[in-house]
Amino acid sequence: MTGWLTKVTETFGAKTIEAPEPFQITCSCGKRSDGLRTEESQLVRCENCKSTIFVLPKNPYPALKRGPSKKNKNKRGETITKPKSENSTHVEKKRISQKVKEKVSKIKTRARERTVRLIQKQKDFFTPFRLIILFTAFLVSLTGYWVFYNNRLESAGATFQVSIKEGQKALESKDFLLAEKEFGKANKALLILNQKTPEAHDAHIYYLEVNAYNHLVPKSLVEMIELASKPHLPGEPSWENDFQANYYDRWIILDTVLYRKSLEGSKEEFVLESPFLANNVKINFKTDLSRLVNYLGTDSSRRIVIGAQVKSCKKIAGIPLPDENTGIVTIALDPESLFLWYHPEILSEIGLIDDFDKEIIPLLEVQSRFTGLNK
Repeated sequence: MTGWLTKVTETFGAKTIEAPEPFQITCSCGKRSDGLRTEESQLVRCENCKSTIFVLPKNPYPALKRGPSKKNKNKRGETITKPKSENSTHVEKKRISQKVKEKVSKIKTRARERTVRLIQKQKDFFTPFRLIILFTAFLVSLTGYWVFYNNRLESAGATFQVSIKEGQKALESKDFLLAEKEFGKANKALLILNQKTPEAHDAHIYYLEVNAYNHLVPKSLVEMIELASKPHLPGEPSWENDFQANYYDRWIILDTVLYRKSLEGSKEEFVLESPFLANNVKINFKTDLSRLVNYLGTDSSRRIVIGAQVKSCKKIAGIPLPDENTGIVTIALDPESLFLWYHPEILSEIGLIDDFDKEIIPLLEVQSRFTGLNK
């Protein structure tokens, strides 16, 4: 009968000793309480705030056993990960590439569908009835513009004729401000009519001439030269400030000589005569005279009467001159404003025509034939 205890134990199983189950609970005050769980629930008092903490009893169910790991381990217990084969890498790349192609295909499909819907909307909008309405509206707009344009031309033509007559009356009564206003209206009407007739060009020159007469420089050319060449004293306003305030963009009328100046080689330069005035100070007129080349023709020099706006008047210092001249004053003229003078009546009012000058009237008649030179 020996060994019966062993058999009974093997049959019914020996009672195993369960390991204690600890707990760690943090109180609301932040203090952590430690201990062992019992068969029943228990209340533990916090050592810090003396509050009661409820503790669950031990888990009555046996712990689950973990199955063997599917991963291979070496002798040290380290997990061995099998490297992917080249075939699996190729399959993975192919799968990713297929997904990308599917996404691109979906995007293209959606874009085509959106385009088709947009085209269909346009087709639905441009129905035959709507096209007829749009075409009718276009014809009405075009007709309205044509009527407006014709009325504008008719109005400009009427304004031009009336303004020319009123401007001539103002000249006869020597009301040059009113003449400038009326010829200005005629000049604006010409911009609309875009006429190139001699009558239109003559009206444009009248406007330039009365404008020049009403806005002449306040002093004579000699006085301007004296002011420009005068030494600047401390406390006095500079000539530059005086010029900007009283002379800039004002008109000057010149009765001078246009002549051809030969340069090196076969080049030529066209300049205005520079007389010596005001204490032997030489005047140098600076502007673009290319539009007056046809007026000079084959002559080496020719008398000319022009009007232009003054842009600057400066003395050039440090240049020695012959014949004991004291310096050079350069007067810059605006080439866009430069024009040939046509009508003698306004020159008479300025005082540039006297009984002894018998050549100026025929000269102005000759200049009036060069209509293409004036802007």
